[in-house]
This record gives sequence, structure tokens and C-alpha cells, in this order.
Amino acid sequence: MFVSPTYPENSDNPAPLRIIGDENRFQIQDTKVFPWTTVVKIEGQWDTNNSFACTGWMLGPSTVVTAGHCVYNFIGTKTFAYNVTITPALNTDDANSMPFGSCRTLNESVLTPWFDNGDGGYDYGVYKLACRIGQRTGNLGFKIVSGDGIGTTTALTGYPGDKGGTTMWASLGSITSSTPTLFFYDNDMMPGQSGGPVWDYSDPNCHVCVVAVNAQEYDPPAMNSGPRINETAFNYFLTEQQFVAHMIFLPLVMRDY
Repeated sequence: MFVSPTYPENSDNPAPLRIIGDENRFQIQDTKVFPWTTVVKIEGQWDTNNSFACTGWMLGPSTVVTAGHCVYNFIGTKTFAYNVTITPALNTDDANSMPFGSCRTLNESVLTPWFDNGDGGYDYGVYKLACRIGQRTGNLGFKIVSGDGIGTTTALTGYPGDKGGTTMWASLGSITSSTPTLFFYDNDMMPGQSGGPVWDYSDPNCHVCVVAVNAQEYDPPAMNSGPRINETAFNYFLTEQQFVAHMIFLPLVMRDY
């Protein structure tokens, strides 16, 4: 079961994912090409003294998925984020560093297990946007991987803080172990990449379908993890994907013959 990605308006098929050199992480030089257009930088505040930066991915025309701890700060302030801005395809190494501009958020949501208990298996959330920027960027698909998923190829993308946090980087790997709610993978990541998409790049049916939301660092680095797209996450995302900012419903007038 999967939901196909939506390509940007007036777009051709997505460019294939490729390994650049031998490094585990490689910079995405042209973020204006799908699927890199769908990866967003998230910046916001927990309170007047605490700001944060995360990664997210376009779910629909007006929705972004990210880690739950980038929406509701369970461990620290016990507050929802505010003054949140999302910027798709940010790349300060490009003269056109914000090719789609940026957008403010209208509201946000997380599921009860994260809000009440900080359950890492539900460490994902959604921002609803005050714009339809996803119509221009396109959005990633998402799918449920049956069984333990071990060996599934994974691409992880985001804005790592050790690279400045304003350029996009990716790494390739695979799922090494799992639980019913978590995938563990050997992709490299650093702070700032929380909420980034982890997708299976070798599935011919949906090679830009997200299988997990990047969330936690582990030691050793080969054990990074995120909540997997299970049935709970799938249904949550499917519902939130339908939101479109400023949707106008016109009254229906029937002609009486």
C-alpha cells in the first residue's frame, strides 16, 4: 500500500537519485530539481529564548511532515512551536537560494503518544501552511513496508547543522533492523536533519516514497532511526494531505427543469 508522489506542475518525471563520489553524505547541488524541491528547511521558536531548525518534506499542496519533536517539544518546554517558517529547496550556494520562497504555518499537530509520553515510535507531526507552495514543489509519496523491512534501500535528505544548515545534503544506506514502530538504518545524519524524509530509492513502483521520518541519533552512527510509516502513520498522513490553504467552496445551484 502506497500513496504516489505528486510532481510539480509542468514537470517531467523526477531525476533519478544517484551516488555522487564515494562519500557517505553528498551535497545536492541543484535543489530546484524534483525530488529535492520537496525537502524543506524548518525554522521556529519554542519560546522567546529558544529557537530551533529542522528538516521536513512536502506531503501535499499545503502540508509538511517533520519529526514530532520539531512540532511539540515534549522533552524540553512542553510547548508547540510558533513563528514557524518553511523554505523548500533552500540552497545558499545558489544565486537563487530560495527558488520557491518561504511560507508561514497556520497550525500543527502531533499524535497523542508523542504529546503525552514522548513515544519515539510516534515522533512525527504535520504543519499546515498558509500557502499552496506544494503545487510548485511537488510532494513525496509514502508507503508501508511490510515485515521487518531489513535490507530496504534508504535515501536520507536534509539540512545538517555541521554543514551550515542552509545547504541540502543526502546519504544512501539501508534498513538494518526494526520494531513495529521504528526503522533503524545506516544512513549518516547530523543535528538539523530531524524530520527529513527517509525513502526507498530503488522501488520501481514508487522510488520517491517515504518509509520513515528521520528522528533520532544513535551511537554508533550506523544506528540512526525514525518512526516508520505503519498503518497509524499512513492514515494520519493521508488525512492531513487533503488540506489545501484558502480552499474556496462555491455554493451549488441546481436548475429545476
